[in-house]
Amino acid sequence: MMRPLRLALPFAVTALLGGPVLAGPHDPEKIRDHEFARQAVLRGEVLPLTQILGRVARYQSGDVIEIELKTRDRILIYDVDVLVPSGQVHALAIDARSGALLSNRQKAH
Repeated sequence: MMRPLRLALPFAVTALLGGPVLAGPHDPEKIRDHEFARQAVLRGEVLPLTQILGRVARYQSGDVIEIELKTRDRILIYDVDVLVPSGQVHALAIDARSGALLSNRQKAH
Protein backbone atom coordinates (compact mmCIF):
# COMPACT_ATOMS: atom_id res chain seq x y z
CA MET A 1 0.00 0.00 0.00
CA MET A 2 1.25 3.47 -0.87
CA ARG A 3 1.86 5.84 2.02
CA PRO A 4 -0.56 8.77 2.23
CA LEU A 5 0.33 11.97 0.43
CA ARG A 6 0.00 14.95 2.75
CA LEU A 7 -0.80 18.02 0.74
CA ALA A 8 -0.46 21.45 2.29
CA LEU A 9 -3.53 23.28 1.00
CA PRO A 10 -1.99 26.33 -0.75
CA PHE A 11 0.73 24.20 -2.33
CA ALA A 12 -1.71 21.42 -3.19
CA VAL A 13 -4.03 23.80 -4.99
CA THR A 14 -1.19 24.85 -7.31
CA ALA A 15 0.03 21.29 -7.81
CA LEU A 16 -3.38 19.71 -8.38
CA LEU A 17 -4.54 22.45 -10.71
CA GLY A 18 -1.59 21.68 -12.94
CA GLY A 19 0.06 25.05 -12.42
CA PRO A 20 3.73 25.70 -11.84
CA VAL A 21 5.14 24.69 -8.51
CA LEU A 22 6.69 27.98 -7.44
CA ALA A 23 6.46 27.74 -3.67
CA GLY A 24 5.82 25.14 -1.08
CA PRO A 25 7.51 22.67 1.20
CA HIS A 26 11.25 22.36 0.82
CA ASP A 27 11.20 18.69 1.81
CA PRO A 28 12.04 16.69 -1.37
CA GLU A 29 9.64 13.92 -0.30
CA LYS A 30 6.72 16.37 -0.11
CA ILE A 31 7.63 17.82 -3.49
CA ARG A 32 7.55 14.27 -4.98
CA ASP A 33 4.11 13.72 -3.38
CA HIS A 34 2.77 16.90 -4.94
CA GLU A 35 4.27 16.02 -8.31
CA PHE A 36 2.63 12.58 -8.13
CA ALA A 37 -0.72 14.23 -7.41
CA ARG A 38 -0.30 16.75 -10.23
CA GLN A 39 0.64 14.03 -12.71
CA ALA A 40 -2.37 11.95 -11.63
CA VAL A 41 -4.63 14.92 -12.43
CA LEU A 42 -2.95 15.45 -15.80
CA ARG A 43 -3.39 11.75 -16.66
CA GLY A 44 -7.08 11.91 -15.70
CA GLU A 45 -6.66 9.43 -12.85
CA VAL A 46 -8.05 11.85 -10.26
CA LEU A 47 -10.30 14.89 -10.34
CA PRO A 48 -8.68 18.29 -9.85
CA LEU A 49 -8.83 19.70 -6.36
CA THR A 50 -11.22 22.48 -7.43
CA GLN A 51 -13.83 19.87 -8.38
CA ILE A 52 -13.25 17.90 -5.18
CA LEU A 53 -13.62 21.04 -3.05
CA GLY A 54 -16.90 21.84 -4.83
CA ARG A 55 -18.21 18.39 -4.00
CA VAL A 56 -17.01 18.64 -0.39
CA ALA A 57 -19.10 21.82 -0.04
CA ARG A 58 -22.18 19.87 -1.19
CA TYR A 59 -21.44 16.89 1.06
CA GLN A 60 -20.58 18.76 4.28
CA SER A 61 -20.76 22.43 5.29
CA GLY A 62 -17.69 23.85 7.00
CA ASP A 63 -14.06 24.67 6.35
CA VAL A 64 -11.62 22.21 4.79
CA ILE A 65 -8.66 21.91 7.15
CA GLU A 66 -6.73 18.98 5.64
CA ILE A 67 -6.64 16.90 2.47
CA GLU A 68 -4.71 13.70 1.86
CA LEU A 69 -4.57 11.63 -1.30
CA LYS A 70 -4.35 7.96 -0.33
CA THR A 71 -4.58 4.56 -1.92
CA ARG A 72 -7.02 2.06 -0.41
CA ASP A 73 -7.49 -1.30 -2.08
CA ARG A 74 -5.80 0.10 -5.21
CA ILE A 75 -8.29 3.01 -5.37
CA LEU A 76 -7.18 6.63 -5.02
CA ILE A 77 -9.13 8.37 -2.26
CA TYR A 78 -9.18 11.97 -1.10
CA ASP A 79 -9.45 12.01 2.70
CA VAL A 80 -10.80 15.43 3.61
CA ASP A 81 -11.14 16.83 7.12
CA VAL A 82 -13.83 19.49 7.48
CA LEU A 83 -14.28 21.73 10.52
CA VAL A 84 -18.06 22.12 10.85
CA PRO A 85 -19.77 25.17 12.40
CA SER A 86 -20.38 23.28 15.68
CA GLY A 87 -16.60 22.93 16.11
CA GLN A 88 -16.48 19.21 15.34
CA VAL A 89 -14.33 17.72 12.60
CA HIS A 90 -15.82 15.42 9.98
CA ALA A 91 -13.64 13.05 7.95
CA LEU A 92 -14.88 12.56 4.40
CA ALA A 93 -13.57 9.88 2.06
CA ILE A 94 -14.09 10.78 -1.60
CA ASP A 95 -13.32 8.63 -4.62
CA ALA A 96 -10.58 10.65 -6.34
CA ARG A 97 -11.59 9.51 -9.84
CA SER A 98 -15.37 9.98 -9.68
CA GLY A 99 -15.80 12.42 -6.80
CA ALA A 100 -18.36 10.13 -5.16
CA LEU A 101 -18.72 10.35 -1.39
CA LEU A 102 -17.61 7.06 0.16
CA SER A 103 -18.01 8.00 3.82
CA ASN A 104 -18.64 10.96 6.12
CA ARG A 105 -17.95 10.37 9.80
CA GLN A 106 -17.43 12.59 12.79
CA LYS A 107 -13.92 12.33 14.17
CA ALA A 108 -13.45 11.68 17.87
CA HIS A 109 -11.85 14.48 19.87
